[in-house]
Amino acid sequence: MLKRSHGNLEADSIYRKRQKLTEQQAVQSVAINIQSLQDLQATLAFKQDTAPEQFRQNIKSFKTFLDSIAYGEDDNDRSIKRTILLEYLQSQTPRASDENARYLSDVVQSWSFAVQSNNESLSAAIVAVLALLLKATSTYIEFREHGNNLCKTLLQEDQIKLLERGISVSKTKEHVISPCLRLLREIVLFDGGTAAPRVYAHRETTFKRLDVFLGMRKRIIEAVPESQRRPSIRLNALRYLFANLRLQTRSAKSSILTDGKLIRAVFHDIKEDSAAVVLEILNAVKKDIVQDLTLSHLVKSRVFTEWNLRSIASLYQSHDYENVADEIVLVKDEVHALLLCICTTADQGILRLHPEAHSQDESDLGFGAYQAYSKTGSILPKFQTRGPVRNLTLASFLQSLRPYADILQCELILAAFQAAPDLISEYFIKKSFSFEPKLTTTWVGYSMFLLSTINLPMPKGQLDQDASGHCSTPPQVSSMIESILPQPLTKKALTRCLNQSTDLIKFFGVRILNAAFQKLGKVQKGLASGIVVCQSTARDLWRQAQVELLNEFRRRCPEMKHVIAVFRSCPNHSALLREAITRLIAMYYKLLPQLALEEKFDISMALSESIKANISEVDDLQGDRLRRLELYNLLEIAQRSPDMRWWNKTDEMPLSPFTTVLRLHIGSPNADTEGHVRALLRSIIEETTILTRDTNYHSLDILALSLQDCANAQAADSVFEFIDNCILRCTRKPVKYYDDLTALVSAIEPRIDAEVNDCNIDLLLVTILDQWPFLVKSASIMVIEATTRWLVRYLDLSMYAGSNTIVLSTFRDQFMSQVTDKENRSLLEEALKEPAKYGMYHKLRETKKFTQDKSINLVVHPPKSRPESPEDVSIPELPVEGEDYSALTKWVQMGTPEAIRDGAIGQLILCLCSKHEEIRRQAIVALRNFSGSLESSGYSEWQQTYVLIGEIMEVAQELICDGPLPYFAGVIAARALLVLAEPLHFMYTKINKFLNKAPRWDVGRLPSYWVDKVLLHPPADDNAHYDEVGWLLEALTDGLRTPEDMEIYRRSRIIERLLSMSATSLPGSCKQKVLDLLIRCTFVGGSTTLITRCGLLSWVQSQISTRHSGLSERVSLRHLARRAYETSDQERVKQWSNGSVGIMLDSLQGQ
Repeated sequence: MLKRSHGNLEADSIYRKRQKLTEQQAVQSVAINIQSLQDLQATLAFKQDTAPEQFRQNIKSFKTFLDSIAYGEDDNDRSIKRTILLEYLQSQTPRASDENARYLSDVVQSWSFAVQSNNESLSAAIVAVLALLLKATSTYIEFREHGNNLCKTLLQEDQIKLLERGISVSKTKEHVISPCLRLLREIVLFDGGTAAPRVYAHRETTFKRLDVFLGMRKRIIEAVPESQRRPSIRLNALRYLFANLRLQTRSAKSSILTDGKLIRAVFHDIKEDSAAVVLEILNAVKKDIVQDLTLSHLVKSRVFTEWNLRSIASLYQSHDYENVADEIVLVKDEVHALLLCICTTADQGILRLHPEAHSQDESDLGFGAYQAYSKTGSILPKFQTRGPVRNLTLASFLQSLRPYADILQCELILAAFQAAPDLISEYFIKKSFSFEPKLTTTWVGYSMFLLSTINLPMPKGQLDQDASGHCSTPPQVSSMIESILPQPLTKKALTRCLNQSTDLIKFFGVRILNAAFQKLGKVQKGLASGIVVCQSTARDLWRQAQVELLNEFRRRCPEMKHVIAVFRSCPNHSALLREAITRLIAMYYKLLPQLALEEKFDISMALSESIKANISEVDDLQGDRLRRLELYNLLEIAQRSPDMRWWNKTDEMPLSPFTTVLRLHIGSPNADTEGHVRALLRSIIEETTILTRDTNYHSLDILALSLQDCANAQAADSVFEFIDNCILRCTRKPVKYYDDLTALVSAIEPRIDAEVNDCNIDLLLVTILDQWPFLVKSASIMVIEATTRWLVRYLDLSMYAGSNTIVLSTFRDQFMSQVTDKENRSLLEEALKEPAKYGMYHKLRETKKFTQDKSINLVVHPPKSRPESPEDVSIPELPVEGEDYSALTKWVQMGTPEAIRDGAIGQLILCLCSKHEEIRRQAIVALRNFSGSLESSGYSEWQQTYVLIGEIMEVAQELICDGPLPYFAGVIAARALLVLAEPLHFMYTKINKFLNKAPRWDVGRLPSYWVDKVLLHPPADDNAHYDEVGWLLEALTDGLRTPEDMEIYRRSRIIERLLSMSATSLPGSCKQKVLDLLIRCTFVGGSTTLITRCGLLSWVQSQISTRHSGLSERVSLRHLARRAYETSDQERVKQWSNGSVGIMLDSLQGQ
């Protein structure tokens, strides 16, 4: 059978099927424009037979109505509609007082109907409009009561179940979940969180699946602007969570934050969020968590775990936030500020501080460690162990950062190090990052990070004393060394940096070492001050820490030869590197002198070149500053280096190093440079005899001031070459020129009343006189004139400073005799004549061209006259016993070595000589206690000290009941303590022989014993005889304080033996000490004995008549004779001398 043909059918109706018409399709939804209360009531009235489309349209109309209230621009229209809404809400208030009564029952019934009929779109629309209703009315006070009633209704059990249905749907139904989250957020926010506790009470529902929602991100469509995008479920969940954190109670907030899954979901893959979302998260975390001081440290530590901190730190990495660079910068700044607050503060972040910096109960080096040290003599194992790390979370988190790649991450780590110093050693010990020198951006960044770590200041309290005024135990050496030279900076790595051919790598290595040395100096200074102020029981710990720190630093830093090699290979144009390397060498000499002196290093040539470069005119200001700093460093090296040859001039050097530095001192316009150079020149001059120091002003200052006008003269080079030649000759043959000076003074002795030493003539002037004829014969007229003008100024200033005028005149005459030019002769004739010329010195002082260090007065005064009468001689006062007896207990607060070296035990021994019996008894008890503690003190010389204390106690116990111990015995014991503390002391051998001589001292024969052992026996050191004599004379003078002491000296015939000794040649210092002893005798009733038994006046007459006595010595002798007579028993003296004493005194005054 053939199929029916359909060719006659229309083409468009072949496959058309008649559609079935229903009643619902016939009904069309009608939009309502709400203009009155009746319209609003009709819109929201619930009718079960209403079509779903009409329901949806009604809800849409209500939403439009609420939008006009919340976001409308017409204020009049908004006010009218707000009134309509208020009337409607008032009409919806339930009449019953039942708490379960529904508010807005029509809307709630509609919501319930939509849920029951599984109409998700209608249900979502109703939930969204309820959220909008709360938001639109939240800013108006008249809606407050109605909004609270609505919140109560929404949180009833039936409505909570409806919300649970919306929250429990599949994750793909974003249109259902988001309105529920918005509604819950508005409930929490309304009226300042009035309903927030109710929301948390239903947390099984209201927080259900919140961690899941926080991880639901919407894929961003770049074509849609962010302002037009709908908030994702994650954003709605975040805002709902942050609303709870802002408004919930403290306990509820803490409970929410301790939910690990919830907080982890907030930060998980945070770098995938948009910039706006990230900023919103960061601001909420900072405001509601970090800055909330009511939250405990435990809660915050549960929030900011290592994983969460790493997630936040991932925002440091650059992300493409819609290609907007400003947003990237803004996000990084906010992240950095937040992490800084978290990692560096204890009240706002998770930082855990030590209760007391290095307190005894927290430190590993407490009193127990000290006891271990006392028994074993070493606490090295304690110092090598690392201390406890309190901030374990931060320590692990910092390991994940990349300070070499990001400046902000570097700043974060440094801030954490400064806030918690215990993190430094933990970080570098665990961080496996090699410092092998490679010229890459990573290595350069890591080098800067290490340098910044070293530059961190030492934390306050680590090297300070505590509140009680005593020091706790020192910081651990492992912690200190890691902050000075971190573990990556090994000796091998730093040496390789110095040996690289690239200047940049060398420069970074040198900079790191400079910073480490500078910090080491500060730490060593702090440890030294800790030794002084800490308790005596802890001082050995501080010393051990100081020694171990220095040894560990020495093991890590490169050897000196590598540093010197860098300096020698450094080109002159690399000013920055040269300044850094010279500063490093100076640090070696200052802090590690033993390591520095292992290599010979002569910088004479380098110093001369640096001075020449500083004197020359340079237009480069920056380079000039670097050269000046380099010169400072070279001067410090030269001052500390024993290999510096100041008096050696090579062919390449126009002047010797000393004269070169002197010229720099004269021509330096910088006050800092001048003071620094002047201190160096003084230290050099003090080791020679070319210039004297006995005038009113240092001869170096006189020489420098005389050369001021020569600094820029045309013939200045020749003048300085002549002076340099004279200085070098004087340093090589000082004895020859001293003999020349002696001969010259002897030739003119009848005209002066002084010897060679009292003339105050520099040997340099004698050398100039010796070389003057050669200059006059070989130099040009211009050079001779310039040298003559300088010589005149030098002679004038020497006279002004106190040199003998007659001797200077003799020098001037001899200079004139060699000059044939009339002009130069006239210049020399004017020398030593015009005191008015001294006004120029005041002018120089005002312009600060001639400065001195702080310890010396800068003002130039006329020369002081010498003492010409006994009234001009100062009389030393006799020491008297005071009322302060703190020496009885002072030693208890000090360690044994300090108590001995500081004189505390010596003062305690002198308490045995007190006139009060009670003081003497207390001193015996204190010495007994000190003697008992010697063996356990660890003092190296405790055995000899124990014998000394025991012997002096044996003597004192027999005498203190009847009277005080003679002062000479106490003084000898006190001074012997100091000698025993220094085994290299010249009296060490004789003191030990004296202690081993007998167990008891014969006090009456004690002075004669020491006079015999010092004057008649050879010294222990061949060159120390006069040192021993001076030591004995000081002890005899100090031990003569009472008439009883003088009686002991008289019976021992001490004065007669000393007078016979001083009749022979003695150094000036010993002669003065003899005079001091004789003057002391006149204070204790010994004047009559001196005149009648010792023949003092005859001895004085013989001393005055000798040609070796100077003017000042003769004045002192006359004063001694006059005072001895005035304080003696004059009647007895006259009777003894038959009245010849007065004649002898008159003759002494006339000599």
